[in-house]
Amino acid sequence: MITADQPIYQTRPCAECKTPFDAPGAFVCERFIAWQHFCTTCLPAVRENQERERADLARRQREGKWLEICPAEFVTIDRRLLPDPSLFDRVQAWSYSPRGMVVAGETGMAKTRSCWALLHREFMAGRSVRALNAYDLARWPAMVMSEPARADALLKRIVSADIFYADDPFKSRLSATVEELLFVALDERTSRKLPCFFSFNDSAATILERLSTDRAKAFLRRIRDFADVVKPTPATAK
Repeated sequence: MITADQPIYQTRPCAECKTPFDAPGAFVCERFIAWQHFCTTCLPAVRENQERERADLARRQREGKWLEICPAEFVTIDRRLLPDPSLFDRVQAWSYSPRGMVVAGETGMAKTRSCWALLHREFMAGRSVRALNAYDLARWPAMVMSEPARADALLKRIVSADIFYADDPFKSRLSATVEELLFVALDERTSRKLPCFFSFNDSAATILERLSTDRAKAFLRRIRDFADVVKPTPATAK
């Protein structure tokens, strides 16, 4: 009996160049089923093309997922139109590592756009991304109260994602529940050597004003220990 590891051969035309070649295969229900449809000359190029098509499909599928994650206004970013292209370049210069980044400075300097461009690059490289903005944080206490299981699942995704980004989290004074979310995320992620990204208009002084006394200094210390600060160049800052 002929088994799968004992192929038989039958002369067949190559599906690409039509040259006859000995195709390996087996008889199934008295019908010859070829395992290979391309001659040895054409096969490498065919396989390379198939791999390229699979990679292109995977890229398009991932781009589709990105559109579900990224806010519409940040999907397309033209560096040439940004007020401080050098800020954009310095953000993009980051390479994946446990050390994250704080992009701080006045409003209108495209801090958020620069961060989303970086997130897109890392997402397309296969990394998982979780992002929260001030609106998401404002809804967090209600979610904790009404949907605790959902809130817990979201926190776990934030803690375990390859990259976590908080956009303008200190826009207003934070509730104790939101403070806890940010502190737990930062504490857990730094212990797991996973990077955190922040963009905000605040200074250390205003952050101290908006966080409770028992967490403010610890929060700032962890940011300083595990993230580099990037600011707009003085010439472009308003």
